[in-house]
Amino acid sequence: MVMYQDKPKDGQKCGGCLHFQPPNACAIVAGNISPEGWCAVWAAKP
Repeated sequence: MVMYQDKPKDGQKCGGCLHFQPPNACAIVAGNISPEGWCAVWAAKP
């Protein structure tokens, strides 16, 4: 649904996203999330 992938897209990656919860979780996407991944709800950390 959010098109999660385990590689960055256009320089955006989960490790730099507002929703990422280290070491491998997300506030929006369920399951193990790679800090190097990406999804359609990516939002830059402030």
